[in-house]
Amino acid sequence: MGSGRQAPIAYGRFPVPFGEGRHTLDVHTWSPIGDCQLSQVAYYFGTYPHLRHFSALSQNDARWNKVKCATSGRVRVELTIVRRNFDT
Repeated sequence: MGSGRQAPIAYGRFPVPFGEGRHTLDVHTWSPIGDCQLSQVAYYFGTYPHLRHFSALSQNDARWNKVKCATSGRVRVELTIVRRNFDT
């Protein structure tokens, strides 16, 4: 059914809670957008702009202010945190 390619279409980040128990988080996602030419390529070929290095997501860098992006929606993440061998 697919072409066999796997590529992210949206990015998001969230802090992982430290408290034990079940947590439900709503993560806002975004997608990088390019110029007019990249938009046409994305429309016809399905190759959307993406980040080359995921490490950029964890860095607070001034260069992020220059990245053009669009909101892509929201993802609900459900986590169950279990602490083991932690001194409290």
